[in-house]
Amino acid sequence: KRGDLNLGTFVQVTEAFSSQFFFPREPVGESEKKQQKSSEPQSQDTPEKRYFQFLEILSDLRLDLKNFIVKSKDPIPPAVLQQIF
Repeated sequence: KRGDLNLGTFVQVTEAFSSQFFFPREPVGESEKKQQKSSEPQSQDTPEKRYFQFLEILSDLRLDLKNFIVKSKDPIPPAVLQQIF
């Protein structure tokens, strides 16, 4: 068991994770400058490889979220579930 994680924390972690893949829209010149400055090893991967890595990790997050909902001791309000799905 990975430990108890409340829904708010899970959503924050998921948003922080997804922000690594989805960059805010900027003028083209600025984003090109930032890409040149970044020294992340992932930037050397092809876009297709990064995309499939993202899909794989996203699938794992969905499974974790499903398990969290199923194993939750307290019922999760429908309004919260609607925001998630």
